[in-house]
Amino acid sequence: MTDGAPFVSVLILNWNGARLLPPCLEALARTDYPADRWEAVLVDNASSDGSADAALRGFPWLKVRRNPANWGFARGYNGAIAAAPGPYVVVLNTDTHVHPGWLGALVDAAEADPRMGAVTAKLIYPPHSPNAGRIQNAGGVVLASGAGRDRGTVLREGRWVQEEDAGQYDRREEVFFFCGAAALLRKAALEDVGLFDERYFMYYEDLDLSWRLRLRGWKVLYVPEAVVEHDHAASSGEWSPFFVYQVDRNRPLMLLKLAPLPLALRELGRYVVELGLNSARVGWWALTRRQRGPHAARARLQARVVFGWLRDLPGVLRDRQVILSRRRVPQRHIQRWMIDGP
Repeated sequence: MTDGAPFVSVLILNWNGARLLPPCLEALARTDYPADRWEAVLVDNASSDGSADAALRGFPWLKVRRNPANWGFARGYNGAIAAAPGPYVVVLNTDTHVHPGWLGALVDAAEADPRMGAVTAKLIYPPHSPNAGRIQNAGGVVLASGAGRDRGTVLREGRWVQEEDAGQYDRREEVFFFCGAAALLRKAALEDVGLFDERYFMYYEDLDLSWRLRLRGWKVLYVPEAVVEHDHAASSGEWSPFFVYQVDRNRPLMLLKLAPLPLALRELGRYVVELGLNSARVGWWALTRRQRGPHAARARLQARVVFGWLRDLPGVLRDRQVILSRRRVPQRHIQRWMIDGP
């Protein structure tokens, strides 16, 4: 990478990341991209643990942008993306540890094709993880249900497992969507399709944005030379009630905004039917055993999801009309990316 390299803003979204930030920033400090051609900006979502101030003291080259509240992933990032001065931004989680050469590899791939809207890194589990040496994400695939899935995660004998990193993902190739834990985005592409959808507090915002990029003819590329360790869901807790609520809520909203209408209505209908069945089970337990029963927590969460949909439905339908009227790529091309899977 020469001194004429394009300027890149590396944005790290933080909320109470006192434990995660120091190793993240120590690795970032070793980035071997020309020093005057990139900046690191900590985007702080009103942390209460002093992590932003501590990061400034320990890493004085860091810039800090402070949001007035915990705005989540999409809204938290959007202001910083809009303010970035160069042609590229990188979104980077606090629970990551970048390897040497990571940023140059992302930029080189983007510079090689002006229609490259996003470039996503090779995410591996860190050495302290039970999944050390395995793939966390090698880009994303979209299933026939409209769900996103990490390449590198497979179903074996009824349970999800992470693949060993045995070189099977060591080739640059297009993928359907980038992973928001470590990806480079072209600002010109974002100006074309819009920023992250702020309806999503967390999760599915990367698939949503990638889908919009593809509808406008932009590409998404996986670059294995950009290696980043990722302690997946370290800041939110995978399969916590918070995690499940965000995923359950966001995927159908995304489908209603972007997907073929039969697919969107099928998935929304399936969810509503499941809520009805769980509500009936709760009622049966209450009548026969005077207990809430094992389905009560799930039914409450699903009811919250459905009420959230009703609140967001008008805006989602307006966005659908605008996005689909501007698309350059027909839905049948998008559907070719979809694969069968649970």
